[in-house]
Amino acid sequence: WLDETGIPCVLVDCDRFVDGMSQVQVEGIQAMDGAVEHLVNRGAKQIATITGDMDHLNSQERLAGLQMSLTRRGMSLADTHIVLERGYNEASGSRGAYELLNRGVSFDALICQNDLIALGAMRELASAGLRVPEDVKVIGFDNMEFAGLPEVGLATIDTHPRKLGEMGTQLLPEKLDGK
Repeated sequence: WLDETGIPCVLVDCDRFVDGMSQVQVEGIQAMDGAVEHLVNRGAKQIATITGDMDHLNSQERLAGLQMSLTRRGMSLADTHIVLERGYNEASGSRGAYELLNRGVSFDALICQNDLIALGAMRELASAGLRVPEDVKVIGFDNMEFAGLPEVGLATIDTHPRKLGEMGTQLLPEKLDGK
């Protein structure tokens, strides 16, 4: 409907691709490659993941990036190691970790598609007697404020939201000029 208003705009970190609209997005594929590199450099051999809502562009890109990064390193992501969640909150992380544990799959690293999912997963892993990062290394996404707290200690990917906003504002004058 934004297109129909005729008001020039730039979408920042939008959850879906909007044809004909300028967008500034997090590079999810590259970010996931960094996450895999971080985990592999710390000894991870079996990686699992909990996604957010797969209707969202970010979730699709992050899962694809994870799969491509593992393939590039001669590793794979079995379907049993993927939990497709619908939300981006702690409950999603808790449900996702619970499902992975109930499947009985072996994993020593867990990539979550945002920090809230990671926080919920870490709590579920702890309730199952697993220690983070000693037993399972967990990495989140978005570098939310709580991630760096000592009691949380979450490894996370910083999406630099301020930089995204700056990029969007740099594109806006071009949109106003009809470019």
